[in-house]
Amino acid sequence: MPNARQRDSVVPDLVALARQAFASPRANDSTRPFGPYARQSSDPSSWPASVRAAACSAIARHDDTSIAREPRAYDGHVPGGTEALVVAGQEALVARDWARARRSFEVALEQEETAAALNGLGIALGWLDDVEASLRYRERAYARFRRSDPLQAAVIAMQLCSQYASSLGNLAASRGWLGRFERLVEQFELPAVMEAWVLLCRASLASASNDPHAAQGYGREALEIARRYPGAPGPDAELCALCEIGAALVELGRVEEGTALLDEAMAASLAGEDESPETVVYTSCKTVVACARAAEVRRATR
Repeated sequence: MPNARQRDSVVPDLVALARQAFASPRANDSTRPFGPYARQSSDPSSWPASVRAAACSAIARHDDTSIAREPRAYDGHVPGGTEALVVAGQEALVARDWARARRSFEVALEQEETAAALNGLGIALGWLDDVEASLRYRERAYARFRRSDPLQAAVIAMQLCSQYASSLGNLAASRGWLGRFERLVEQFELPAVMEAWVLLCRASLASASNDPHAAQGYGREALEIARRYPGAPGPDAELCALCEIGAALVELGRVEEGTALLDEAMAASLAGEDESPETVVYTSCKTVVACARAAEVRRATR
């Protein structure tokens, strides 16, 4: 197993690679199944704690403000009206100006509590590394979306499932949010690819519970579904499934077979095969953890 210094040296290189995928943000598109905040959903609060800490340190050490900026006092004009404030906050999220986004959503919430403002503030707080506050606001957003927009509610439930496990190590809460996510997918006519994401959440939880056999099984089921819907909006479920399978195989001692799948997923995501930045984050994090466990530090930095 690599020591702490070796593991920490892996993450900044992957953060730099992930940054490249964020370098040219597209215009926000509220028609995508993963919603107007989809491109910000993989905030650091949903990363494993060790990865998040190293990533924050790496970003702070570099003078690259195209992706993440250090928190600063809000110094821009805040437009009046709740709707205008929410739009301004969304634009700030797209620009990766987390402090400005936070201020816009906070002022919007002072005027009126809306699901969009709650969710936007939760995302901004996640990037500002206030994990617990981020979770609270996103839970409140879920409750409101649950009554009006089941797809957005399902996406938030999926993300909360991931955040509670990876950020807080709270597997009980994570399982609870997985249950809500599954129920929404069952009750409503949501995009079919969401079934693959249910299985990916199950795989991630199985991995966190030290059950690589189950994780591999769920990953393979997710891969089968994902391949039926190539090009589905949102993160690339196929590449993420390959990572779950690869990580599980590494845990089972089938290192060469597992790392081959991780290599494949990383190559495709970093080459831009999928336009969603979340795919880069997902594959990078899985590769970091799996390769560290397999003492494949050099592979993780390539």
